[in-house]
Order: sequence, then C-alpha cells, then structure tokens
Amino acid sequence: MDPALAEAVVNHLREHGLSLRGGWEPDGLAPGVPGRLVSLQGHSASISVRPVYVPRGGISLVSPADLRAHRNSLFLLAPYVNPRSAAMLRELGVPFLDAAGNAFITFEGVYIDIQGRKSLPDKTMPGRRTSPRVTSTAPLTLFTPKRSQVIFALLTWPELAQASIRSLAHHSGTSVGLAQSTVNALKEAELFPRPEGTPSQSPLRELWLASYPSGLGKTLALGSFRGAVHGGGWDPARTHIGGESAVPTLLSDPETLTLYTDEEPRALARQGRWTARPGEEPNIFIRRKFWRDPENKGQGGDSPANTVPPLLIEADLIASQDPRQLEAARLLKNSA
Repeated sequence: MDPALAEAVVNHLREHGLSLRGGWEPDGLAPGVPGRLVSLQGHSASISVRPVYVPRGGISLVSPADLRAHRNSLFLLAPYVNPRSAAMLRELGVPFLDAAGNAFITFEGVYIDIQGRKSLPDKTMPGRRTSPRVTSTAPLTLFTPKRSQVIFALLTWPELAQASIRSLAHHSGTSVGLAQSTVNALKEAELFPRPEGTPSQSPLRELWLASYPSGLGKTLALGSFRGAVHGGGWDPARTHIGGESAVPTLLSDPETLTLYTDEEPRALARQGRWTARPGEEPNIFIRRKFWRDPENKGQGGDSPANTVPPLLIEADLIASQDPRQLEAARLLKNSA
C-alpha cells in the first residue's frame, strides 16, 4: 500500500476522531486482499475490520457478491472512490475511505458519509509516483482471462512491449487479434507499460494481481490431489513450480505444491503417487501453463530453475490468503 495513501487515511480518520488500532500494518496490505483484523475506534466505540487496499480503478474488480458476503468486516481504502462505486458500497453497507476524504463509515454512535470530493492530483500526495488514472470501466474490460494473459506477458518480459504483436500473442498464448485489442485497450487507459517504468511498482501490475484470483486464476485449474509436496521427476521444460514451493528461501517447509503444466494431470499424479479420494483435502494443485517462455530467459531470483515467473508466484501467494504466504509475497515483491 502506498505510504502516501496510508498517511492520508490516518489523517482523515483523525479529523473524525477515529483511528485504526491493534496492529494495523499498511505496508503489508496487498491489492485486493483483506489484511489482519484490527480495531477501528473512536467516540467511545469500536468495530473490528479487515482493511483492504484497492488500487486506483480497482474497486470494480471486487464483485458485489463478495462485498455483500463480507460487508461486516471489510474496510476499503483507496486512492479514489468514484461516485458510482461509492453509491454501490453505500447500498451494500461496506465502509470505505479514500485519499480525497470521501468516506462511508458507520458503527455504534458513529455515522460518517462524505461525498463529492474530487480525486487528488498525484503531486498533492507527497512521495507518490505519478501514475495513470484508470477509468471506472477499464478493469472490467482489461482483465478478462485472455487479456490477463497478454498483460502477464508484458509485465513479465517488458521487451515484448517493443516486439511485434505476433510475438506478444505467441508468448502470451493468445491470438494476434486478442493481443492487439489488449494493447489498444491498455493504451486507451494509459496503462501500457513504458520502457522507463519500474514493473514492480506499476499500477498495471497491482491491478493484475488484484484481478488474478477471481479472473485468470479461476480458469487455469486442471486437477487437485493429495500427496507429498517434496517431489519431482516431471519434465522441467513442460511443468513448472508455482506458489509457496517456488520460494524455498522464503518458505522452507511448504504445505502445498502448485504446478503449471501442459502435461496430462493424471499422468503427473500417477508419477507422484498422488491421490484424489472423496473427502480428502487436496494440497497439490495442477494448473494450465498458458505462456511460452522467450528463449534464454530464466526466471531469476533464488528460486529453483523450473519455477514459474515471479509475478505468477506472487499472485498465487496472495491468492492463498494464508498469512505465511502473504508475508512471503511482500518479501518477494520487495526483492524485485
């Protein structure tokens, strides 16, 4: 979470006699992932909430069903909540606060409803890097599963932004037409990666990570099994390790194994002696490998040679919502 946004949140809450207590750690908030339970206090009352950092333009990535199901525990924090999204959140009863001061917060003895404040220019938030504004409709059209594959390739191999559309389509596992339309949409939303940009701090990267669990990630499942997570023997050119097993320097005793492959899942299961009995809780997850690695491109870092790219490792760590893996995701991002 942007330090400038965290500062704005603290200041606006203070204006209303409120504060977040009980171990609030804004640095550890990953986009779209509820943080640890903390206390929102003020006026001799309090309520337990899970702060959720939503990047600019990313609120539409959170489905109304999810918001409705968890409205009693979420507290959305964003650079800006546009009027349409604010109206939806009020209707659902989900509290929120943005850097401009727009807010909806209600609990025992407290009712705050501030509307109409304009989005703050980046220069008014000290320390914030200039980032493009995302229109409210951009996330819904940009982060379909197939377009997310194109964006993944652009974020993972920045040189593809300067390559031909045919090359981008090949490495993202999509069609030329789909790759071209995604590039056009990114440019229209002013999100197309810039050569001088820093991928690990890109708004596009944060939006992609926030959309992954409910978007592209849901379309990749091939099978789930139960077995030993420490194994091998598969073809490293066709099967790659993701999730917590891909970062042994950060998580030395993984509890799950995630594999991305173009091999037949049951062949891998037979080889690893994994089972899929009714009632068993799976700890091995097989997913479709959707990308094609550029030649002579290793994955980098201290991970095993046949791991998936770091962006996908981070996405799986965040999607788990396991505290151990969330901390590993934060460390992985900081090392980029």
